[in-house]
Amino acid sequence: MRLSTSYTILFASCCWAAQWAIDPLCNRQQITLAFQEALHLARNAIDTLDTYHGDTHVESMKRYIMGSGTNVNNARLSFEAILQFRQNPSAFSPYDDAWRNERTNHDVEIYCSSTRTQPHVNGMGWDRSLQRELDPTPYQEILNCHNLNIGHSDSAITTWSDYFDMLGHIRSGAAPGDMNDYMTARPRFAYAIDICAWYLRLRLNQQPLNQNKVVAVVWTGFNGEVPADSVQADELLTLGGTILHELCHTMLGGRRRDVAGDRSYGWQQVGQLRTPENADNIMWLAIAMKLFTLGYWIDDSGVLEVN
Repeated sequence: MRLSTSYTILFASCCWAAQWAIDPLCNRQQITLAFQEALHLARNAIDTLDTYHGDTHVESMKRYIMGSGTNVNNARLSFEAILQFRQNPSAFSPYDDAWRNERTNHDVEIYCSSTRTQPHVNGMGWDRSLQRELDPTPYQEILNCHNLNIGHSDSAITTWSDYFDMLGHIRSGAAPGDMNDYMTARPRFAYAIDICAWYLRLRLNQQPLNQNKVVAVVWTGFNGEVPADSVQADELLTLGGTILHELCHTMLGGRRRDVAGDRSYGWQQVGQLRTPENADNIMWLAIAMKLFTLGYWIDDSGVLEVN
């Protein structure tokens, strides 16, 4: 769930549906169903927040995830923007000339391999799709992501197509979130989301967040899909939830970030952060609202309860 560069919150507005293309080395059906689940989670979150505003359990989960003030409305902006993505993937792959001729930086390319990258100079990589250099650290992270021999790396990585002048930003002394003046848009290049090999294997054939999955979590508890220090709610994560998190890193999603690095993920961490600036908080708001429509809610300790 790593973002490979720094961020600024900037919501894109466009008059056409954003597109997404899938790497031919992906399991196309697996990625398509997960992306569609991400869109469903965003749509359901908006509907549930509207329909059940004031409900005791909905308000409790909102407070735990987002705190108070306008944070929920801020998160809602990401849901609304993400719903500009089309329901179905492009017929073209990210490598097709037809795709490259029509893509924009509102669009997304989903990768399940590192074949688009190659070694460059001084330990750097070259991204043939984004037509840009990759610094040594993010380049190695992408290679590790798609190497099953590495073990558990990140679950997914989002790479911006736009340029960020990090050195200029540091020298200016600007605030961490004040980055607009240091961004150079590349409107003809889509953002890239790499889904890591170990995580794809873990989620293969897994059902989306539905009644059957919730009942399984309630009755069987932990099934080994989350770290030992996690709570019951963390078992609700699906590939669709992860893709929703990654979409929050994109242009349309508002370029949200992982505000506390490796301490940005999971039910316990979002309850400490309580900010829409963190991508996982937005994802967990969507998961919580989906769970509510299935007849359950999550208490502050991460235990699932019946509504």
